[in-house]
Amino acid sequence: MRKVIDWFIVLVCAALPLYVVRFKILGVPTTFLEILILVLFLLWFFEKGLRTKKWLKLLNFGEYTIPVILFITTAAVSTVLSFDQNGGLGIFRAFFLEPILLFLIILERVQNGSGKYVLFGLVLASVWLSMLAILQKLGIAPVSEYAKNEIVQGRVVGVYNSANSLALFVGPVFALVLGTVFSKVKSTKNFHHLFFLSFVLFLQATVIIFTQSQAGVFAIGVVSIFAILAKILPNKFLVKIYQLIITLAIILTFLLPSLSFLGVNLGSIFSDTTLVNRNFVWQGTISLIFDRPLTGSGLDGFKELYGANYSSPAYSELLQYPHNLVLTFWSELGLLGMLVFFWFVVKLAQKAASNKMIGSGLMLAVIYFLIHGIVDVPYFKNDLSAQFFILLALTGWKGNE
Repeated sequence: MRKVIDWFIVLVCAALPLYVVRFKILGVPTTFLEILILVLFLLWFFEKGLRTKKWLKLLNFGEYTIPVILFITTAAVSTVLSFDQNGGLGIFRAFFLEPILLFLIILERVQNGSGKYVLFGLVLASVWLSMLAILQKLGIAPVSEYAKNEIVQGRVVGVYNSANSLALFVGPVFALVLGTVFSKVKSTKNFHHLFFLSFVLFLQATVIIFTQSQAGVFAIGVVSIFAILAKILPNKFLVKIYQLIITLAIILTFLLPSLSFLGVNLGSIFSDTTLVNRNFVWQGTISLIFDRPLTGSGLDGFKELYGANYSSPAYSELLQYPHNLVLTFWSELGLLGMLVFFWFVVKLAQKAASNKMIGSGLMLAVIYFLIHGIVDVPYFKNDLSAQFFILLALTGWKGNE
């Protein structure tokens, strides 16, 4: 039965982007991904419960227990405080509760030798997404009605409505695979495995370039350089460089919006129209946070509150989120929720550096996540939130598979 669960994990990981398949059951909105996660949880819960007879200990997150409770609690409170409680409830379920359940399951399975199934599932997801995107580039595959403007601009979207969404999902998997190829993980010693993973890297890099996501392309460039350094430098120097990159990325995630709020025109400095628009959004978001530092806008409340009181006449587009990791969590979950999330980020970064099994790939994935998070939101989507907690769970992969 545990093998069935492991292969179901492969299915769930491979189907993460299919949250876009939406429908209703008895009038309740749901997604294909949500149904898969629910089925997986029931399979895992009853298999482990019946095998161990320790029902009360099944929901034990170990060292993560208190942070998980705080994270879920702040998300629940933010749902109650939201200007759109129905929307907030859906986000609470899809971006917080379900990823946490998936984290619980995968953490337990990788600690018991099933890490390769998780990695395989993530790779499958990136492969079919990338192949679909390449077919879109060739004009063969269809695209969402809402994404046709992206295609007109020469970008690719996969199953999403925006090219950035595709880069945000594929990027961390690219980093994970790149680290796996460059390290001495047993699975890459076989020539066929190495050839397959190299082909996957080519697909992923090509697609990220095709998305024309500036942050995505820059991030894969940084992780590629770091991967090369990992083969040259002694481990103690490599870890110091890794710590420096992580620290700088976190500082920039806080600093750039702060500079824009103080009147520094980042767009003119970097000659980038996107950063000009980010300037306006960040300025308004920080004003919102100053007014509501503890609670923010509540889950799914940013768009309405920002649009009503804080948007700039110079850039009137109403965005779902403020395109910055710190500002998004602070505005959606309040101060405590933002701090708890960054505890998870730091924990992931620390555990990645000490992991002997897949640490190289995890370190690169953290670097990608934080770099892209400076100017975008690599969490607030069904697939991205699940992917983050899957990466955190993979730090528990200690075996010699």
